[in-house]
Amino acid sequence: MKPYCNLFKGIITFISIAAFAAGNHEPQNHLQTDFSSSSDQTERNNDNFRRSIQNGNKNIVDTQQINETLGGSIQFIQLGDLNQANISQPGTITSSIINRQLGSKNILSVTQTNSINSNIFINQQGNQNYSNTNQISGDKNRVINTQIGGSNYFIAKQEGSISSTIKVHQEGNVQHTAVEESKSSFFNTISITQLNQKNSTFINLVTTNKSNVDIFQQGAKNHAGILQSLSARNSLQIRQIGNSNAVLISQASSSDNTSSIFQKGDNNQTSITQNGSNNTIVLRQSGNHTSDNPSQKSIEKSKDIQLTNSNNQVIVNPQGTELSSINSNQFGLANQLTINQSGQNINTSNEQQGNKNVTGIDQAGENLTILTRQIGNENQSTFHQMGSDLNIIAKQLGDRNSLSIIQKSNFSVIESVQIGNGNRQKIVQSNSSSRASLHQVGQGNTSRVYQ
Repeated sequence: MKPYCNLFKGIITFISIAAFAAGNHEPQNHLQTDFSSSSDQTERNNDNFRRSIQNGNKNIVDTQQINETLGGSIQFIQLGDLNQANISQPGTITSSIINRQLGSKNILSVTQTNSINSNIFINQQGNQNYSNTNQISGDKNRVINTQIGGSNYFIAKQEGSISSTIKVHQEGNVQHTAVEESKSSFFNTISITQLNQKNSTFINLVTTNKSNVDIFQQGAKNHAGILQSLSARNSLQIRQIGNSNAVLISQASSSDNTSSIFQKGDNNQTSITQNGSNNTIVLRQSGNHTSDNPSQKSIEKSKDIQLTNSNNQVIVNPQGTELSSINSNQFGLANQLTINQSGQNINTSNEQQGNKNVTGIDQAGENLTILTRQIGNENQSTFHQMGSDLNIIAKQLGDRNSLSIIQKSNFSVIESVQIGNGNRQKIVQSNSSSRASLHQVGQGNTSRVYQ
């Protein structure tokens, strides 16, 4: 978890400071009043409804409905002690805010400005929960938040967004969520569910269009952070089941990006960076202590990565690639895959089944393809390919096999098959328009090919 500790500590610190600051700005004169409630409605309002129930001590409610509010409704219930709610609906139409705080020392601050058909439903049942929701100048906005445990934070902001929906469900204790959608963003949907306890989520979408973010975290101490800036038509979905899992996604100045991550187990790590257009990443990790770090920079790239069981690792470093794809599947324990790609129309497909298999791939050029498969234990393979219109197909079935392929030419093909245990194979092809095909079946075989 070391690569993510500082980042998510900063995220949690940001959320905690925001909640702490909001908690400390309570007006002291209100706290000195046992029961305080005030309301202000003008004659321009139509069919407004306000309902208040406070059954405790030193609870505070400040409500306001002014301007051209039509069909606005504010309902709030506070049954504990030292609860505070500040609600305002200026200029809204067909708006409804319903808040329930059943515990003690819960704080809520809600603002809707120039919103149409906006709804905010927030339910806090534990103690010391904090919710801060702002909807400013939007259309058909809807925020639904439920916090059942204690010491949970929820901060949401929608500004200049159209048809946006934020839905957050936190059930345990010490959950954190911070959501922000900024100006000029529209058709956005964010849905977050955090179960158990001590999970945190950070989402920041600035000037984004048609974005759909769905995060589900079940377990304890799971982290997910998503950052998007100046991007359009992005869809992000994260599923984390287990404990101490971490995901970081960053998309900047990019469009048409899709990232789907599924992590099941404990101590799994994923870091994804996309900067370009038409990027797609699909990651599936199942097990413990698996890690993946793909990065995309340029246009039209696709990754499909699946890791199963424990201690599997995938590192992808494509630099300046276009029209490229990566497909990786790892089943077993302690398998490793490292990919470096640079060029145009570069494709890699890797499958590892077993334990302690290691694969290293390095490609640079145009129209390059590597298809590799390892089934067994403690197999090692390295591939270096440089040129144009090159293909490598390699299979290893057995244990403790070693394969090394170097291809630096044009319009060439290498095919390698090893079946058995303890086989060694090295192929070096430097001539253009060449083809090498080598098959080894048995035990302890060694072969070298240079052409």
